[in-house]
Amino acid sequence: MGYRREYLIYERPRAANRNAVGCLGRTFDSDEKRREYFLGLLREGLEELHTKLANIPFTTIEEAVEQTKSIEKLPMAEDGRLRELAKRMYENHKKEPEKDLLQLWKDEIGFPHGEIEDILNLSDPPYYTACPNPWIFDFISFWKKEKCNYKKNSANGTAEEDYHREPFAVDVSEGKNDPIYNAHSYHTKVPHRAIMRYILHYTEPGDIVFDGFCGTGMTGVAAQLCGDKNTVESLGYKVDDDGIIYQQEQRDNDRITWKPFSRLGERKAILNDLSPAATFIAYNYNTPVNVEAFKEEAERILKDVEDECGWMYATLVHGATEAGLKTGGEKSNLAEEWAQKIRECKDEEEIRAILNPQLSGIDTAHLWGKINYTVWSDVFICPECTGEVVFWDAAVDKEKGKVLKDFPCPHCGQWLSKTPANPKREAKKPLSQRRPVASKLERAWVTKFDRAIGQTIRQAKQVPVLINYSVGRKRYEKTPDAFDLALIEKIEQLDIPYWFPTDPIPEGDKTGEPLRIGITHVHHFYTKRNLWVLGAALSRSLAIGLRLSVWVTSAMTRTTKMYKYMPVLRNGKITDRRTGTVSGTLYIPSMADENSPFELLASKIRDFTFSISHGGSAATSTNSATDVNTSNLTL
Repeated sequence: MGYRREYLIYERPRAANRNAVGCLGRTFDSDEKRREYFLGLLREGLEELHTKLANIPFTTIEEAVEQTKSIEKLPMAEDGRLRELAKRMYENHKKEPEKDLLQLWKDEIGFPHGEIEDILNLSDPPYYTACPNPWIFDFISFWKKEKCNYKKNSANGTAEEDYHREPFAVDVSEGKNDPIYNAHSYHTKVPHRAIMRYILHYTEPGDIVFDGFCGTGMTGVAAQLCGDKNTVESLGYKVDDDGIIYQQEQRDNDRITWKPFSRLGERKAILNDLSPAATFIAYNYNTPVNVEAFKEEAERILKDVEDECGWMYATLVHGATEAGLKTGGEKSNLAEEWAQKIRECKDEEEIRAILNPQLSGIDTAHLWGKINYTVWSDVFICPECTGEVVFWDAAVDKEKGKVLKDFPCPHCGQWLSKTPANPKREAKKPLSQRRPVASKLERAWVTKFDRAIGQTIRQAKQVPVLINYSVGRKRYEKTPDAFDLALIEKIEQLDIPYWFPTDPIPEGDKTGEPLRIGITHVHHFYTKRNLWVLGAALSRSLAIGLRLSVWVTSAMTRTTKMYKYMPVLRNGKITDRRTGTVSGTLYIPSMADENSPFELLASKIRDFTFSISHGGSAATSTNSATDVNTSNLTL
């Protein structure tokens, strides 16, 4: 059974007619028709916005107010709010007089600076727009009517005027080892199970929860899972047959009782964030999906990409390169033989033709493995002898599994360090605790032409030093040989046939570190082969739908050069490694862990299968939290 259409992957609430789709009180023949209708309305609004504000210079506050008030197909703020925005636009206009009304207005309300087609392609209106969502007011009104009808038909409904809750004064601790939490990374992410406790305490089924800084949308997930009995009970609560939720209380006499405090039922969620990346992830977390269709399409894409790009992660088994295997009666070095074959290939098609058969079951001699990860090491220059110092070789004590602060130059013996000790401070320590007087390492640099941006770039030098690979289900490690180095060099010479971001990295508080070592554009955070695989997977995913695209983006952080390698020692030898990024930074470590995307993408299929929402009761907007469209609404 093949699912090749996005509307088969997403599952929207159905109307009375089984094939029809209901949305905001309207009925559509299919989800495609629903999306087509609302995309048309969104397009009209965006085009009017550009027609009336683009290329219009800022003149006065009054004219700016009148010009924005003239927008009819998108909800604008009330007069007082528009005047406030116009005043701020005026202040920014004085700093950047070249900006027109459209740019100034977008800056003030947090409207993404994307082209109309980009916004439309990313959006799924009215549930999610990659810009301010013009249907937020409609969702709130519709949901309030739903709740009123629910209360009329429910004997257990609580009247609005009876609302009262004591402050939630309980310590909440929830772990992060959860498929939903781990499906897609994001900074300052809060587990949905922790949020559920607050929502259950303060709200009733059908209530609307607003999160103006939603991140990946865990509040929306929590709101919807308040209607899932198994999830609620997993928090330690009890749920009776009428949907009443009980929490445990301990009396003064140490007796434990169960007290009713909430009702089972999903809550609605308005999700908003300034970041288009955040709202894109949030939308996918909070959209119901056909699990089987998603899984089948993701696995198909992964297989296609591996068939195309798997050769980039081929490696010869350790020992095969040195075992003296005989060819024509003479010993030969297989690594050098295969390296020469790779050098002679003109393009990826020729490489694929000679390597894919070795990786597809024909390798009866078990000479080939598949790379799981490659460790890359910084290269420095000794200031005394000017010799190159590979950090992995000189600074890592393989016997103790430690990275040394001070170490001798392998060429001249001079003590070296990335951060030499302060002599005055060391002099105050006991002699046995003093660090040696070391010279500060200087970086080695490489200069090359980056064809993706048409510029010559200068970057800190890194080289591969360790390969972890699999043969069948067993894992092994080796030092990169001539074949591995030739393959990496050949990949660097090829052009990636897929789109990938090449945006320049702006100067800022956290961007100084990558800029300092020559990471000047987004694609520089990736090795060429990882960038190629992600581009191939994303290209195929975008052809199907947004859900598959977020599956690919979930692997992007762990496939960057920011992933740090730290050796783990067991039984006197390095047997494992700890990895991860340095939180809150864009730090490129001296030993970077280049993960193969294939295993990671496969694991993410499992994560997203578990993290799929079943409610579809969330609306997502992309803009400043102070400008969400709730005008003329009394909550």
